[in-house]
Amino acid sequence: MDEERIQEVAKKLREINKVISELEPEIRAASFQLLLPYYFEDVVEERRGKGTQVLPPRLSDSDEATFFNRFTHDKPADNVDLVVAWIYSQYGAYPVTTKELRTYANRRGLTIPERPDATMRQAKKGGKPLYKKQGGGFKLTVHGEAHVKTTYKVRKGTQPRPTEESEE
Repeated sequence: MDEERIQEVAKKLREINKVISELEPEIRAASFQLLLPYYFEDVVEERRGKGTQVLPPRLSDSDEATFFNRFTHDKPADNVDLVVAWIYSQYGAYPVTTKELRTYANRRGLTIPERPDATMRQAKKGGKPLYKKQGGGFKLTVHGEAHVKTTYKVRKGTQPRPTEESEE
């Protein structure tokens, strides 16, 4: 990290400190976590030939609460996309099961449809399906990946897929 970047980060942290120091002590820590993504929306640039593609930063497991708190959906079907976006940002595209969706939704206090599999079977954007049935779950299509990338500002994760034992 170069000196200029260190000074930039320090400046942003001082700005956050100024904001949260005016708050009640009980909510300062939570407020700090909520403000971080707004102050550090830095993007990673990746060279591709002559052009540059701008990608959002990778999210870590510690960012799960922050990620889910950034979005509020009125429709339970939209919460399915939100959960899938989180899973995609961590593990990439793979067939997500109903059980996995319920696990994440319950952990984050989200309401999802009674039949999320039916929701994914019918989900379309611009007339193109967002999911395809594969094995025991539903996997994002190319159009689905583009949808979650633009809607939720995530990029494809590279962590190993979770196993059944680690979910419970």
